[in-house]
Amino acid sequence: MSDNADQPPDYNQKVRDLIPAHQSAENIATVSPDDAVLSAFTQMVTYDYSQLPVVSDNRVSGVVKWNALAVAVCCTGSATEAKIKEYAEVARTIGIDDPVENAIEIVAKGDYAIVINGDESLAGILTASDLAVHLHTLPEPHANIQRIEKALRAINDYHFRKDGKVPSLGNQIKKLKHDWTKLCTKLDCATVIGVLKKANDTRDNLAHFKHPNIAESDRENLRRCAAMLEDILKCQQA
Repeated sequence: MSDNADQPPDYNQKVRDLIPAHQSAENIATVSPDDAVLSAFTQMVTYDYSQLPVVSDNRVSGVVKWNALAVAVCCTGSATEAKIKEYAEVARTIGIDDPVENAIEIVAKGDYAIVINGDESLAGILTASDLAVHLHTLPEPHANIQRIEKALRAINDYHFRKDGKVPSLGNQIKKLKHDWTKLCTKLDCATVIGVLKKANDTRDNLAHFKHPNIAESDRENLRRCAAMLEDILKCQQA
């Protein structure tokens, strides 16, 4: 892998990139300040919500959390007449175009962040699990590219050039194609080389920050290539 490929992935993403694809402002459960506590608590228990945004006049005015309502319903017995506004607190909010690192800091302190648009209307909710998924996906393509290169070098028995540098992924693919008939595999050469070339294109895009947010199909191709080469390597070593 070249020096450029060793650079960290591009973290300059916006909060909007983290909002789960299935989530939209229209399908997010909310409550209003004058809603009954018991009704909101029932909704949270039914759908396993930890918090609900409080929305008034189409603007986020606060948040109500499960533990606060649980005390009202189960301990104090005051839920019959109580309104959400009595238990709402200031929401942890973040702008939809704020940088991702801001969201990480906010969620780390309170397990959630309410995402708002410029007019303070609701845009989404980020939870700790959403961020965990995001942080996992950042390094995964780079790790799979390393798996691909390591397996190729072992299969080719071609670790270093005469100048002591590791050969490029492109050169490794060319050597694999040249020596294909010597390998212990029944896989189709053209198909394997095709997916490897696609993986090399993804690697180049990542290395030069052309497309830091790569498509899921490209991520899956890297996973398949790494697993495929590791299977071929096992056959060679058997």
